[in-house]
Amino acid sequence: MAVQSFSQFTEMHTSVLQELGNMGSGGAATALADMLGTPTDISVPAVKMVGLEEARKLINTLCGVAHSVLVTLSGDIKGYILHIMPYKYTERVIETYFPGVSVSSAADIDEMGTSVINEVVNITSGAYVNTLAQLTGMFIDISTPQRYENTAEEIFKNYPAGENALYFVNNTLIISDKCQKSNLLFFPELESIKQVMGRLGIEC
Repeated sequence: MAVQSFSQFTEMHTSVLQELGNMGSGGAATALADMLGTPTDISVPAVKMVGLEEARKLINTLCGVAHSVLVTLSGDIKGYILHIMPYKYTERVIETYFPGVSVSSAADIDEMGTSVINEVVNITSGAYVNTLAQLTGMFIDISTPQRYENTAEEIFKNYPAGENALYFVNNTLIISDKCQKSNLLFFPELESIKQVMGRLGIEC
């Protein structure tokens, strides 16, 4: 029987999402290391299904204490990649290009700093989706990185009426020299993941 909602995902589906997240974040970490000129690491991705209200609270809480940037995926795979970067992580990224910068809040990030962050997000998101595209043979495009006042609502706006849960893959990127961590959350739309599973020969 075809999967009609995220709540019908099996342990196998979850494991596949975790492995895709692992490979995608590996590509992102490599791109980040090249850009910053320092080793990076990744943790094992956490895959979780949550209700939309729980997800809304989680996203708003995380984004409230960090610099968050959203990238929209289109093409064969639709969804979102949300980068949630604590301010010390953001500082480490910006100081690669502007030494001596100090970032402890959003007010400390000027136009040049924002430009650096967006470039990092663009490159790491591109590396993430390119890895997925190579694995599945699917075409994936990404939008220009954007900040939103209400990130959760931006993510949920395209979810079908009646859908009450979502899956997300939580990847952690670690800049090794200062042990600064950033979260990269992948929110795929259901129909896209069903197509991915099909390409991989998994019933969904």
